[in-house]
Amino acid sequence: MSSLLIKNGMIFTDRLSYKGDMLVRDGKIVEISEYIDEKNFSSDVEVVEADGLCVLPGIIDAHTHYHLVSRGTVTADSFSEGSKLAAFGGVTTVIDFADHEKGKTLLMSSSSRIEAMREGMHIDFSLHQGIYRLPTDIDKELIELKEIGVRAIKIFTTYKNVGYLMEKETLKEVFSGCKKHNMLVT
Repeated sequence: MSSLLIKNGMIFTDRLSYKGDMLVRDGKIVEISEYIDEKNFSSDVEVVEADGLCVLPGIIDAHTHYHLVSRGTVTADSFSEGSKLAAFGGVTTVIDFADHEKGKTLLMSSSSRIEAMREGMHIDFSLHQGIYRLPTDIDKELIELKEIGVRAIKIFTTYKNVGYLMEKETLKEVFSGCKKHNMLVT
């Protein structure tokens, strides 16, 4: 069992911030206290002095666009570069974006994006799958997305000139389908 004792760091909860200690075993936080005596543990505990530092859990960046080809350009960061930089900043997971590619199902769009991300990412990731036009069988396509781990749908109420706008008439079907399948709409 690997253990890590972080001493004297600034710890933040939903209600408080204070200087304290945190004990981590096998990658899970098992104790947080103002003081944890390192003498109570065997020599297999790695002790890290965090005085003057903030102790934060892995951060989730819920809005990234790594190597996204869109409207004639490509975003600046590749999967590899962007995820390395994120990791250096304490980010352990990103939620990136998959375009609703013309002539492809939502599953095909997400699957190709996931495959590309797997080759370069250095941290965990998930996707928002964009929907720009209502699929013939929205119910079936949402089920397929959930089966590959995509739990968020991205809709636009802007960008009509580039074909991203989801018309009001179709929003109800998207929202209903996402509610039925317990999916987040972003």
